[in-house]
Amino acid sequence: MSDLRARVSDGIEVVLVGNKADMSAKREVEEAEGKALAASVGAAAFFETSCRSGANVADAYQALGEHAFRRKMAGAEGPRARKVRVNTETDAGEVNGGA
Repeated sequence: MSDLRARVSDGIEVVLVGNKADMSAKREVEEAEGKALAASVGAAAFFETSCRSGANVADAYQALGEHAFRRKMAGAEGPRARKVRVNTETDAGEVNGGA
């Protein structure tokens, strides 16, 4: 993370993601360890995801986008500086997600 932060601007948003949550029997990192690492490197959040099942994938992207948006709006002035909720549901009620 220090290498990443050294190479990019201060405004980069980071969400730490542990993948393969569907393979808990082969777990190498406990959730508490992931959360602690995320906090120690200044990540906005920590998520355990599964690309196979799609668990928490959309949530991770949602958190990243919301955190970046809030940070951007915190520096805004005037009528643009307002709270906005981002909706990830389609008209059919399905949740969009994935990479």
